[in-house]
Amino acid sequence: MLTATGEFTCLYSGIRNNYHFRSKSMELEYLVLTKVKRRDFGRPGSTVMLSSNFIVIPAKEILNISIAYVNMDDYLQSGLEQIPDSHHITPVEETLAPA
Repeated sequence: MLTATGEFTCLYSGIRNNYHFRSKSMELEYLVLTKVKRRDFGRPGSTVMLSSNFIVIPAKEILNISIAYVNMDDYLQSGLEQIPDSHHITPVEETLAPA
């Protein structure tokens, strides 16, 4: 998810935990992510794994969202306890590698 807040532009990668729509307009109000990595543009080497369990991103700050769906039943039936990293967080360095 690409976001902009005033002077900062950030890329967040993680698992969508929840979301909320405004009740009267059905407009997206915010998204909640977990297991989040953040990269601040303009600061080399700024990719960090956030220590918070959840992060709330207001919809007004979201510029773009890219979503990959994972079938949880496949993982539960195979006995895996958690989704492997390669399935839910693409390394930011690979995503933004210069052409």
